[in-house]
This record gives sequence, structure tokens and C-alpha cells, in this order.
Amino acid sequence: KIRFEFQKVGELRFLSHLELMRALTRALRRAGVPLAYTQGFNPQPRLSLAQALAVGIQGLRELGEVELVRRMEPEEMLAGWNRQLPPELKILRAWEAPLNGPSLSAGVRGAVYHIQIAPNGWDQTVLTALGATEACAAFLAQESIPVETTKKGKTVSLDARPLLQEFAGAGNDGSPAWQMRVRVGPTGSVKPAAVMRSFLVGRVPAGDLDRMVSSLRIARTALALEGQG
Repeated sequence: KIRFEFQKVGELRFLSHLELMRALTRALRRAGVPLAYTQGFNPQPRLSLAQALAVGIQGLRELGEVELVRRMEPEEMLAGWNRQLPPELKILRAWEAPLNGPSLSAGVRGAVYHIQIAPNGWDQTVLTALGATEACAAFLAQESIPVETTKKGKTVSLDARPLLQEFAGAGNDGSPAWQMRVRVGPTGSVKPAAVMRSFLVGRVPAGDLDRMVSSLRIARTALALEGQG
């Protein structure tokens, strides 16, 4: 089994999880990697990713693993795989992992996001206030952070505060940005855009809320595994 770290950036951030899996699989096959397959009527490569990435979000240090039918040096696999992938989808590093060890997805405990607002004629005074340390601290100090999410096709409300571990300003030169760390576990997590919507409510004019949320540029910068800080 080989684990790998990869990035999905640029226009490829709009790939769905299924499209991403297909792109990675096709490239592995073209590179001649000796893939292991599941059994049954519709065998699939034993390729999995630690945490699905929502459409439109860039992934800078995503994690995955793939099982092979025979041993192959990780560096050899990485080089051949990258030759078959576009520049915006790149394998950053690869290493061997125990074949019978726990799955990556079962060990994910957190995710870190970097969030910016795309330039769109916003009031600079409002932007400066949004990125202020005081605004971020006040938001994180709330006892509850109500957000809306979709489960089984239905919109439901939940309190995101127990899942939000960090929320801080990370911008400069008058351009607001934030770093957000959320908890991930067996019961799920919370979408960064939903948390940002809750943060923006009452801090921006109501008429600008939807437009500002849709202009967010979100990148997942890291995944935290069990046992890591």
C-alpha cells in the first residue's frame, strides 16, 4: 500500500469527487502502476482519498492511498503518475504504508482552511472590519454558531461551535483572509462556507450577504490525522 499527498488547484478545483477519482485512476493505469482491484462483478481499483473535497474548493495537501499487487518504489510511482496528470493535479510525495493498517478516512480528525474574498467592489471599511482580530475573536467566543446544512436532501440547522477549533484573521494589505480549523469525526464536520456565512451575518449589509458568500475563495491547506496536533 502506498499513501500519497497531492494538490488539486486552479480550474480543477471544480472537479467533483467522482471525477477526481476517475482522473487519478486513468493516470495510474496509463503510468503502468500495478493496481490491486476489489472483487465482485464490477472490480474497482483499491484507491481511496482521506476526505472528499467539495466542488470549488482547492486542496493543497490532500491525502490518499492506493493498493498494489506487487511492490513498487513510491518515488517511481510518483514520477510516472505525475507524467500522466495535468499540472493542476499533482502528486507531491508518496510513501509506503502498512497493508493491514487502518484506513486514512477513519483517522481524519481535523481540516484547516484558508479563506479569502474575491475583489468585487466591496466597501473597504467593511472588509477591514471583517478581517480584524476583534471580529474573529468575538465570533469564536460565541456560545453557539448556527449554520444550515443539507442532509439526505433536506436543509437542517446545527450548531457549528463544537466543531470550530480555530478562526483567525490571516490577511494583509487590507485584503481580509481567515484561517479556519474544523473538527472532523465519525459524525461528520461542517462546511467552511456555512461557517463563513454565519460569521458574515450582521457584519455585512444583508443585500450583499449571498454575493459575498459566493465570492469566497476557499482552499483546504491540511488534514489532521489521529495522533497529530
